[in-house]
Amino acid sequence: MPESFFVLSKDNLELAIDEVTAIAKMYDRFAKVRILLNLVIIQSKINWEEITKRATFVKVSGQILRKMSGLFLDEENFEVLKNAKTFVCRIINLSSNQFNIPELERSMGDMITKFSKAQVSLQNPDITIYLIFTNEENFFGFSKRFEKQIDLLRLKNIPMN
Repeated sequence: MPESFFVLSKDNLELAIDEVTAIAKMYDRFAKVRILLNLVIIQSKINWEEITKRATFVKVSGQILRKMSGLFLDEENFEVLKNAKTFVCRIINLSSNQFNIPELERSMGDMITKFSKAQVSLQNPDITIYLIFTNEENFFGFSKRFEKQIDLLRLKNIPMN
């Protein structure tokens, strides 16, 4: 079953965790939830986008491709970039380790451009590749560009005074 990740706002963290968990369980009562600080990992048949559309405390979300013991990529990991024209790499460090994040993101981007046809785009990329570091585990994941549901009042052009 696919795993999704959700990096939550630390403001009202308990409420944020409850919100994401409740949404996931609403769609799939058998969803498995793991919490690592403000990172929630959900193993479920429901797509991460469906949960993100309804959640208010989610800062970053996507699908986990694999857990990592080290930084390595293979053909299977590049499959996600197959139809993408542009991408960006982002590091989420939730661990106590200190990383040179810009250098890691740049190195990852260089590596991906050598193995795929996608090009780096810092503005509005088709796909975002994530390396998520925690004290317990590290994850390699991605998210595709999608539009979060727009408030119905804005959709109907009704003034919101």
